Amino acid sequence: MTTEQQDATKRVGKLVRVLAEQPLPPQKGDAHVDVFLPLIDEKRLNHVILLDGGRGSGKTALLVTHMHVWSFGVRREAERGDKPAEPDKELQNALEPLGQVVPVGLLDLQPLPRATNLLLYLVTRFKRIVQVIESATGQGGSRTPWHGAEPEGSKSATEWRRFLQAAAAGWDGSLKGRRAHADPETYAVELEQAEEQRLDVVSCFRRFMDALVEEYRQTRWHRGGPPLFVMGIDDADMNVPKAAELVDVVRTLWHPRVAFLLTGDTELFRAALHVQVEKELAVSGKGAVSSAEPLVRSLPRNIYDKVVPPLHRLELKALRSDERYTLLDRWFSAKTKPEEQRRISRARELFAQYATLKVALPERLRPLQDFALWVPGIDIRGKGVEEGVVEARVLHYLWKYGLDVAWPALALEDWVTEDDERRVVVRINSENKFRFSTTLRSFGASGETRVEVADQWHLGVYDSKGAALPEALAACLLPLLDYGRDSRNRHVRSLVAPSIETNEFAVVMARMGEEFSWISWPTPVWPRFADYIAFSKRWSKRLETLAKTKQETVGDLARAYLDAVLGGEPKEDDDPWRSRAERLQAIWDNRDADPALKTWASLDAPLLAAPESGLDAENANAWLEALFALFSEDEWKLVRVQLMERRRARILAARGGVLPWGDVDQFDLDAEAKNQLVQDLREIRAKSPNHTWHALIERDPDTTFRALLRRMDRISVPGDRSAGTLTSYLTPTRIAELRSAPVDMLERMHNALEALARQQGAAGDIAIERLWRIATRDAPAALQEAVLYRGRLELDINKAFKELGRPALQRVSTGNLRLDSGSTDKMALGLSRGELAWSKDKKTAPYLHALFRMVWDIESDLSKRDLAPLPAFWPLAGGVYSDIERYPWPAAVWPRFLDWERLLHAWNEKVVPAIDKLADEAAEAGSSREVFGDSAAYWYVTTIEHFSGHRCDLGHINFAIASEVTQWENSLKYCFSQRRSQPNPPNAHRRAFYDFLDHIGLLAAPESGLSQPVAAIILQTIPDLTQRREELAKLRRERLTYLNVPAPRRDAFLQTIDEGFPTHPWITAIEEPLRNKTP
Repeated sequence: MTTEQQDATKRVGKLVRVLAEQPLPPQKGDAHVDVFLPLIDEKRLNHVILLDGGRGSGKTALLVTHMHVWSFGVRREAERGDKPAEPDKELQNALEPLGQVVPVGLLDLQPLPRATNLLLYLVTRFKRIVQVIESATGQGGSRTPWHGAEPEGSKSATEWRRFLQAAAAGWDGSLKGRRAHADPETYAVELEQAEEQRLDVVSCFRRFMDALVEEYRQTRWHRGGPPLFVMGIDDADMNVPKAAELVDVVRTLWHPRVAFLLTGDTELFRAALHVQVEKELAVSGKGAVSSAEPLVRSLPRNIYDKVVPPLHRLELKALRSDERYTLLDRWFSAKTKPEEQRRISRARELFAQYATLKVALPERLRPLQDFALWVPGIDIRGKGVEEGVVEARVLHYLWKYGLDVAWPALALEDWVTEDDERRVVVRINSENKFRFSTTLRSFGASGETRVEVADQWHLGVYDSKGAALPEALAACLLPLLDYGRDSRNRHVRSLVAPSIETNEFAVVMARMGEEFSWISWPTPVWPRFADYIAFSKRWSKRLETLAKTKQETVGDLARAYLDAVLGGEPKEDDDPWRSRAERLQAIWDNRDADPALKTWASLDAPLLAAPESGLDAENANAWLEALFALFSEDEWKLVRVQLMERRRARILAARGGVLPWGDVDQFDLDAEAKNQLVQDLREIRAKSPNHTWHALIERDPDTTFRALLRRMDRISVPGDRSAGTLTSYLTPTRIAELRSAPVDMLERMHNALEALARQQGAAGDIAIERLWRIATRDAPAALQEAVLYRGRLELDINKAFKELGRPALQRVSTGNLRLDSGSTDKMALGLSRGELAWSKDKKTAPYLHALFRMVWDIESDLSKRDLAPLPAFWPLAGGVYSDIERYPWPAAVWPRFLDWERLLHAWNEKVVPAIDKLADEAAEAGSSREVFGDSAAYWYVTTIEHFSGHRCDLGHINFAIASEVTQWENSLKYCFSQRRSQPNPPNAHRRAFYDFLDHIGLLAAPESGLSQPVAAIILQTIPDLTQRREELAKLRRERLTYLNVPAPRRDAFLQTIDEGFPTHPWITAIEEPLRNKTP
């Protein structure tokens, strides 16, 4: 008997005992007035008890059991014939008082025809007792049909005949059918008699039962108090028309010594009453029930609650999953045939491996017993008990049963089917998800770190729309998919290999503070669901053990966690961490170990020692030192780098929520995300100064970077144009950008250069290609292939620019200056700080841009290529005319980024701040500021000349006011004399400078923003100006092209400017002679 059945039996016994122990009420008197006076019971108890439950819940079995026990009590009292088989003592005690409770029949309403008179059908069961009493006492009599006198007999028999007459006339309901065939007077008389008899049904039944109770007490087989007659009615809800009528009948047949024990389902009873009420209201209202809807909803419930009150409904709930399996295993044990036991053994192993499968067992007794009878006889069609066949049949059976229970809500028939070879075929959509959900509770804290533990977790299956499958169906599907992925199993075929989303499988989580994300302790990424289910079972046991021993520290929790993943029992050891580290080593050394467990043991389990995992420094250090002792120095170097990568991946996953485990560099992260990672690592380090993780695993980023720079300084770059060593190609900007690289990447770069240094003949071209390969390891293939070494360094500019974008100088938002030009109020000179930017929309890591510029410069020097990486204009300075646009100065097109960046750095650090300060002072003094713009241009030209000598030292090139025009004249004459003396420039820097001199005349144009005296000096010093007028005018229009001015509008732009400066030296020296020139 199940727990629910046992509880129901106790409650039935208690209710029946209360009814049986009630004293006999007074009977109706024989005075004339008693005929019409009502009989008032001082205490009127409800006599209806319902065994409430769905189909197959064991209601009928329980009803039969109760009736059997009560029947035993009656037989025992009667002491006739052989001694009856004695029921279980516990049942007898629960259903006392035996002998006083008299079961009256066991009826089933389901097969009754519609025409059955339900009232008489029930009460006729009591007539049998009358017949037995008359037979035992000899009071029974007989009469011929033509004899009209009352027969001699018992009082109960007499009262029975009176009740029968009242019930037949008043309850039959067939009188209305006679109305059309009887004359009005006859029909009226019959109607009057029927109504009188109907009024007498209750009182006749009362007198009949009073007599029956009294006579039953006088029988020689009854001892004790007055009998309580209990009528058992099975499936009281299955006959819908009779179910509603039964509710009315049992209320009519009330007697203090009569009880009804029904089986049925409350919801079906209410549905039958609802139909009946709706039908009667519709008839009385001629089909209109809309106004009575509230009554239709409430009246059936009220009627039912009155007849079967809630306390008299003994619900037989669904069996718990563990109780189902206990019953199943008990029934399995009853099978003794060897072939049956072999099948049962397979089934037991299946349920042992997949503990969650118990929820898929039928939750009602009858279908569970059907399953128990089916398993030993599984049809394997001559295959023997081959591995997997029984399991496949059992899983398919339970899947189909689960679908039947869920029907019609789910249409999943195609998910699991059988093919022609009787293999179970699993067809699931690739969009179906397998996700974990956990219930976390606070475990404790270690310093500022909070730790939460998952007491329970659930692996759910979700369809393509995100709806969860019922738990029973999911429990069947998981082992089916496991078997389908097993190539050794030939009885299940899975057409889709599902992926398990483990990012939400949080068993333990730690958080170092509110500013940090939750970090989960990693579990192996097992390929089978069975592994997760087995781990869950082990984990629950470990938590129970912790709770019993009251070991609630995070260190104890970590050891329990390791034991739950590894399985088995830990070896007793003075050092509990060492014994667990040795178990991990055994997994590393075992070639046949589960790959998922092997990966976890080598890369994930050590992460428990990382500060963000939540262990206190003492336990974390002990765990890390136990692992460290197992490796050689060379092995530890490799492991250490892998742990660094794994740790960063875990922190990134916590920030993003969905990132997989792996190398940090594989993530498409912008600079902000990687900077956040660096910040997290620094803050964790600051919060955990006593953790040895930082010394054994991590290296300080600054220390690592300095080591890389030292190594770079020892790698020379060959060639007569080279800057020297790799560090010669660094600028302050590049150093800052390279410093932003992840420390593990910097370390790999350092190791690569260290390995190259051991090779004879290693040079900068090989080294820079190695560094590029490390930095772009997980970048798009095109970017990786942009830099190659094939006997020489090769750079594919198009591939690089396609991925990185095109570089350009651009103004920054801070540090913009606007100075008077001295020409007109409409023209001013704008100066700005600048930066090197890239046109690509998606951001690339800064260290990758820095490394690319180094590659460009080294390749440019080695190949002696003069291709400039940037346009031939300096957008950080130029004239501003009517607030329309800044017209940039011409620029020297250096072939290397290095020179552009050095000039940019000097401009930002020396020119703009100095002029900003001087301009403020001049504004306070009320003096002109045009000299500052001319001085900026003078610094710009002389610094470019300085670079042309391949001189990179900018320390002495400070900004100074060039207040005399003669300074311009002398400098420009010197530059042009150098140009004349070197018709064939010796290097690319000189060629770039001489090209700049060819364009320097553009500084004299009005829109360049310089004063007219300086413009005049520039034009006067240009050799052969007359022959170069057209070239300079063409350069002026090319500048508009750089500013994206459409070709049809360029002449109009320049004409507007020229009209504002009619006497400007450029107009008189260039534009007017060209306009006056005869075509």
